[in-house]
Amino acid sequence: MAVNRPDLSKRYTFSDMETWEEPERFELIDGTPFLLASPGVEHEDVSTQLRTVFNEYVRRNRPECRVYGDPAGILLDEGERNVVRPDLFVVCQPMIKNGQMLGVPLFIVEILSKSTASYDVHVKYRLYERYGIREYWVVDPLHQLVQVYHLNQKEYEFAGQFSKEDVIETKVFEDFGVRLGEIFLL
Repeated sequence: MAVNRPDLSKRYTFSDMETWEEPERFELIDGTPFLLASPGVEHEDVSTQLRTVFNEYVRRNRPECRVYGDPAGILLDEGERNVVRPDLFVVCQPMIKNGQMLGVPLFIVEILSKSTASYDVHVKYRLYERYGIREYWVVDPLHQLVQVYHLNQKEYEFAGQFSKEDVIETKVFEDFGVRLGEIFLL
C-alpha cells in the first residue's frame, strides 16, 4: 500500500521510496527525503537545450556513455540512502540493479529553481563532491549564468562563472564545449 508522503523526520532507503505515491518527486540524501519542485518554463527550456547538446556529443564521441535527467534517478551507492534526480547527468557504462541505475556519474548539471536553489548549491554540492562527481554545473536560468566546479582530488574547485556570451569547455570530454547562447534561448 502506497504512503502519501514520507515523514521528513525519518530516514529511508530507495526500497522505502518505491512504496510512496509519486516516488519520482523525491530524492534521498543520507536517507533524508527531499521533495522536488515542479520545473518552470525557463528551467525546462534550458534542460531540453542542454540535454540535446550533450546527447549529440555523447552519441557521436562516447557511445559507452548515456545522458539522462529528471525524472530518471541514480542510486549513488548500494546502501540505497542517496538517490538523486539531477536535471542532467552523464554516466558511462551504467550499472542497473533491480531496474534502477547505480553508480557515480561523470558529470552533473542542476538547474536552479526558486524553491530548490539553496538545496542545489549547498546540500547537493557537498554530496556530489563527497561521491567524486568530476564536474558539476549549477545553471541559473533567471540570470542566464552557469557556475562550474571541477573535482580537484577530493574537493571542488570553482572553475568560473559563465554567461550567455561564453563557451564552456568541459574537463570530462575532450574537444567539447557548450555555447551558452544556444542554451539560454528565452
